[in-house]
Amino acid sequence: MRIRQLIEDICDADGDPKTFTQDHSGLLPALKKLGGSVPEDLQEYLDFCIPTSSYGRMVEFHSVSRMLEENTEYVPGADSVAQGFWCFAKAGDGSQYAYSMDDRKIYLIGPGSEKTKELTKAHAESVWDSLQALLEWYLQELTKVLDEEKATGTPSDDGEMERTDGREAFWLLPEEIRWLAYHCCCPDDAPLDQKLLYASIRHRAIACIMASGEMRGHSEFLALREIVTDLYRRGLIKE
Repeated sequence: MRIRQLIEDICDADGDPKTFTQDHSGLLPALKKLGGSVPEDLQEYLDFCIPTSSYGRMVEFHSVSRMLEENTEYVPGADSVAQGFWCFAKAGDGSQYAYSMDDRKIYLIGPGSEKTKELTKAHAESVWDSLQALLEWYLQELTKVLDEEKATGTPSDDGEMERTDGREAFWLLPEEIRWLAYHCCCPDDAPLDQKLLYASIRHRAIACIMASGEMRGHSEFLALREIVTDLYRRGLIKE
């Protein structure tokens, strides 16, 4: 029951209890397109870990209805299911976390579709050795993000609490927030207080992207993590 325990640990870490359904009968016609029996770890996920409504940050786990749509109506799922891939979650850019029936690995596949199974694997953005490996990675990364938010006072969705801390709402488009996250406008000889101020703004912009579901897949997650690591290393944000 390792898969089920990892999902429970992810929900506990996020501090947001979820409800799950054990009725996935609506998925059976689509699952038959995979050919062969469903592997044990994927079966455990289907039996115990499908949420009643989609949830997640870097990985958004699909509900039954969403999973059905992704594997029958939308690409890449509708095309890749015939190749033996089952899409069960998505990244912020629409890429899908897909379980491969033949090697039981997880492939992050882009929103387009490929003609063959081999091309789908070759062009995957990232690969995990198993469903368990993906969930362990996600739990580790989620814990890091949550710890950083607690340590640095990154944005919450509680407006009253933010105002109590002396902050005011500042509404921006996702692309404007992304620009702030990626760009440092301080010259090399800027005073330290200015560098600290702008580092704080960039850090909060990064946290906003990660929490809002606007992140463009695993590659952008890694890029944003590298920016945060660099800011820590330079002593511009505190742990």
